[in-house]
Amino acid sequence: MLKLTDSTVKWLKNTADRLKGSARRIFMAETVEQLGYGGASAAQGV
Repeated sequence: MLKLTDSTVKWLKNTADRLKGSARRIFMAETVEQLGYGGASAAQGV
């Protein structure tokens, strides 16, 4: 699984907050996919 720095987490959250509807859902799904195995669990805890 990819390790995330605090600045990366902040950037991802800010980006997700700016998106709406399906664009936001797609962004979130692609981000979790990039995190690899265990990424969904890690993202949920952030």
